[in-house]
Amino acid sequence: VKELLAAGRAPLREARLAARLAHPHVAAVHDVVVTTGTVWVVQQLVRARSLAALIEDRGPLSVPAAIRLGRQVLAALRAVHAAGVLHLDVKPGNILVTPRGRAVLTDFGVSTTLAEAGDPPSGAVRGTPAYVAPERILGEPSTEKTDLWSLGATLYCAVEGRGPFGAGTGAATLWAAVNRPPDPFRLAGALAPVISGLLAKDPADRPDAVEALARLDRLAALCGAASGMEDAHPAGPDEEPQDDQDDPPQQLTAGQDHVDPGDDENDGDDPQQSTHETPTALGVTRLTEAAV
Repeated sequence: VKELLAAGRAPLREARLAARLAHPHVAAVHDVVVTTGTVWVVQQLVRARSLAALIEDRGPLSVPAAIRLGRQVLAALRAVHAAGVLHLDVKPGNILVTPRGRAVLTDFGVSTTLAEAGDPPSGAVRGTPAYVAPERILGEPSTEKTDLWSLGATLYCAVEGRGPFGAGTGAATLWAAVNRPPDPFRLAGALAPVISGLLAKDPADRPDAVEALARLDRLAALCGAASGMEDAHPAGPDEEPQDDQDDPPQQLTAGQDHVDPGDDENDGDDPQQSTHETPTALGVTRLTEAAV
């Protein structure tokens, strides 16, 4: 159980936005229970580690594994956007990766609706500097392509092992995101043009989700990226292969019909039986508010 201190109705709003979604690559919210001063979120329990933890422990993903990850997260974002929601905090720490390589997008704490995103934001920008799109930094309205920029930064980190704008201060990183190109690629290979397109400063110059997915699909066919991400990070001496049960059936909502064909149907991510290593993968989250 994780307890988060928060003010106002933001935690309840976050839970209700996440509860709109039903997709294999989005952490499911099963129930929201409101009591005096507390919001309880009953969330899918995913046995997984964050992409950030995997990169820190084992280094960058291989290019085929990063392509597969990108296809899965793009499928998740298409589902999120089809439900009228912008995530606005896509980053390695908010992507869980199961032992068999299924990516799950989680943490909707910064998310908003598409209707609300049409207005310029007020107040400070929320999010991790290395993954905040230029338009958000400049106080301009967010769109679906704002999430795609963050995905581009995430894929950069996945293959290069670091953020696209170095390791400077938060302010320096935000300035760089607006004013200079990403650091040169060293390991991205065939994925570099796709990442560069997603990281375009002007949202109009970025591909939309359909085109980005088509580009990754073409790369997957060339690179053999349908194999699992476990191939990129072989199990360590203390990590035995899992003989897992099948996933429970997953519901797909309108506009969410693209699921990575490389997904292992025997992923073993049964929310009734799984454990987890990442705080954001909790089955029950307690959000204590100053006022409900």
